[in-house]
This record gives sequence, C-alpha cells and structure tokens, in this order.
Amino acid sequence: PQSLTNRGIVPGVKPHLKVYALPGMHGDTVMQGLDSLAVRAKEYYNAGARFAKWRSPFTVDMAQGRPTDVAIAANMTDLARYALI
Repeated sequence: PQSLTNRGIVPGVKPHLKVYALPGMHGDTVMQGLDSLAVRAKEYYNAGARFAKWRSPFTVDMAQGRPTDVAIAANMTDLARYALI
C-alpha cells in the first residue's frame, strides 16, 4: 500500500461478499456482507485501505416491474446500515 500512496494512489476495497437473490422477487438482488463489515473494515484499514465502496446492483426492466419496491427498500436499508459503519 505504501508504494501506491507514494504514487498518489489511494488504496480502497469493495467489502461486499456476494450478490444475493431476494426470495420471491424474480431476480432482484441485494449484497451480503454487512453483518461482519465493522470487523473487516478495521482489518482493511490496517492493511492500508483508506476507502470502501458498496454496491447495490439493480436490474431495470419496466416491462417486468423491476426493480421491485421490495428490492429498492432492501437496498436503501443496506446503504443506510453501511453508512453507519
């Protein structure tokens, strides 16, 4: 990490673990990994990471009504939890 910093590059991490399909939502998704993020964030920082980026992937398909209100609400809640960490 120090060699990157010396070149003006700020090391970061994408801390989500995997994409999880919401049951019954026909393919709408959320990310997993918030439950253990506080502990992992400390480890990432100690390893040199100075920022983190969380994903909230949506599939937009108006004909199929996606993303659903459930998927939007679940991802908004996850982003709010992420901001608290």
